[in-house]
Amino acid sequence: MPIEYGISNTQYAAVAAGSLAIAACLCAGVHAGYAAVGAAQAAEGVIDVVTASAAVGNEPVPATDMSGAQAAVSGLLADYTGQVAVSVRMLDGSGKFDVNGDEPVQSASMIKLLVLAEYLDEVDAGELSADDSYALDPEDIVGGSGSMQSDQPGTEYTLDEVAHRMIYQSDNVGTNVLIDRMGVEAIQAKASELGLGSTQLAHKLMVSADDGLYNLISANDAAELLYEVANGTLASAASCARAEEFLLDQEDDEGLAQGLPDGAVFGHKTGSTDDVRHDGGIVYGEHPYVIVVLTHDLGYDEANELMARISAAVYDELA
Repeated sequence: MPIEYGISNTQYAAVAAGSLAIAACLCAGVHAGYAAVGAAQAAEGVIDVVTASAAVGNEPVPATDMSGAQAAVSGLLADYTGQVAVSVRMLDGSGKFDVNGDEPVQSASMIKLLVLAEYLDEVDAGELSADDSYALDPEDIVGGSGSMQSDQPGTEYTLDEVAHRMIYQSDNVGTNVLIDRMGVEAIQAKASELGLGSTQLAHKLMVSADDGLYNLISANDAAELLYEVANGTLASAASCARAEEFLLDQEDDEGLAQGLPDGAVFGHKTGSTDDVRHDGGIVYGEHPYVIVVLTHDLGYDEANELMARISAAVYDELA
C-alpha cells in the first residue's frame, strides 16, 4: 500500500542525520554483543559443531536446532492457499531452513536490496561517490511509495540520501535514479556475481514495460543479500554498516515487525503491489538471524497477519 510523505528535503536531512547517528551506535553495540556471545558459545561447545564459520574469526560454531522453527512455520502455512515462501538463517551460519525458498516471485520493492548491493559496490570501487549530487528532474518522477515525488523539481540530494530513501521509505523515484546511474546490466551482473539465480532486474519501477518481463526475487536470494549485509561481506565493512542503518530506519512497521516483541531490534525491507506483500530483515539479539517471507495472492491484511504469526513463531524458537 503506497504511502506518501510530505517532509521537506531540509527536514529530511536533519532527521536522517540524527537517525543515522543513532543507528550507527546501535549497530556497533549489536555487533559487539553478537561477537561476544558467539565466542562464548563456540568455547562452550555445548552441541555438535558444523562446518560453517563463526561470525568471529573462522572457528566452527555450535549447530542451531532449526527443527522447531521449521515445524512451526510449516504448520502456519497449512492454513493458507496463496503462494508463500519463507527463508530463515542464523547470522553465525549455524543453521537455516526454507519453504519454497528458491522459487522466483515478482519482487515488488524487494528488488531494491539488489540495487543497494550494486550501489555499495560502486561506491567502494570509486565508480560512484556517496556525496555525488542529483537534482530532481520532473521526468524522473513516478508514483508509488516514497517522498521524492513530492519534492520540488531541482531539489538536490546526495546519492547516499537517494539510497537511504530507497530503503527506508522504499522510494521509487530514488530507485530509478540509481538504476539510471548504474544501469540494469550492471545491477543484474551483481546478482550473478552473488549467485542469486532467482533474482532478475528487468526494468525500472512504476514504468510501462512491454517486454513481458518482471523484476523477480526468491526468499533465499533476499535472505542471502541480508545475510551478507549483516556479516559485512556484501561490500566493505563500512558500506555494510551503512546499509544496516538504512534497514534499521525502515518506516513500514507492519508484517514481520508486528510479530516481534516490544524492544526487538529489526532492520528490514518490505515490498508491496496489489497482489504481492513481502518483508525480510535482520533480527538482532542474543541469537541474531535473517528472516524473509514473500507472499503472492494474499490480501494485504491477510499477508501481514501471516507474516506476523511466522515472525512470532520463529522468534519464540530462535531468539
